[in-house]
Amino acid sequence: MSSTSTNLSNADVLKIAKLAHITLKDEEINTLATELSSIISYIGKLDELDTSSVAPMNQVTGLRNVTRGDEITPETVLTQEEALSNAPQKKNNLFEVDAVFDND
Repeated sequence: MSSTSTNLSNADVLKIAKLAHITLKDEEINTLATELSSIISYIGKLDELDTSSVAPMNQVTGLRNVTRGDEITPETVLTQEEALSNAPQKKNNLFEVDAVFDND
């Protein structure tokens, strides 16, 4: 397999910038197109590796995350009043928070 060259256009860079909510100056666009193209081509070299003798795996350390059981105990349960006692904003006996996402 040979690696193929990836050349991002200025339009590609502007689209990526929009998705990342990044504002770019005009002089940055050409530079980023070149640099991102180089990075993508470099990553593409991984396609050239022969991994046929490598066993599929999802982690390599053998460590396991041990968690406690999901048990409700009376001493750790707050009443609704206790839970809301320090809330800066409440509405209908619930926590009220500012919107996180835009509607566009």
